[in-house]
Amino acid sequence: MARIMIVEDDSIILSNLSQLLGMTGLDVLEASDGQEAWTLLEAGRGNSRLVPNVILSDLMMPNLDGFQLLSAVRADRDFSHIPFILLTARSDSSDVKTAFDLGASDYLVKPFELDELILVVKRQLGNAGVGVGADDPLGQSLEGLSSLFD
Repeated sequence: MARIMIVEDDSIILSNLSQLLGMTGLDVLEASDGQEAWTLLEAGRGNSRLVPNVILSDLMMPNLDGFQLLSAVRADRDFSHIPFILLTARSDSSDVKTAFDLGASDYLVKPFELDELILVVKRQLGNAGVGVGADDPLGQSLEGLSSLFD
C-alpha cells in the first residue's frame, strides 16, 4: 500500500488532509511538526513498510521547520530518495527557490485546489515508483476524490 507522511502543525489542516488522502486508500502517517516527522522516519529506518513513499510537509512549523526537515531527509541516504512536497502559505520566489535548491520535489501554495494537490501527489507517487495510472485502484481513487469536489 502506498504511504504518505503529512507534516502539518495546524491540527485542522492535518486532519483534513489525512482524511482526504486516506479516502483514496493511501496509508497516512501524521506528524505535527518536523521533529515528530523525523522521529517517525528514524523509527521506520530499515523497514520499508514503515517509511513513507512521499512526504507532504508544511514549511512554517515549530521545533523543526519544513526546510530543516527537507535538508535532513536529503542528507540521509536511507531517506534521500523520498519525494518531498512542501505545502505553505509562503509564495515568495526566494522561498520557492530555496525549496528547490534544498531538493524539494514539488511546492504547493496555500490555499490550494484539491485537484492540484491530487495531481502533485499522484505525480510524486509515480516518481517514487508507486503505480497510480488510470487502471491502478489508487489512481482511480485519487481521480474519484477529485471529482467529488468539482
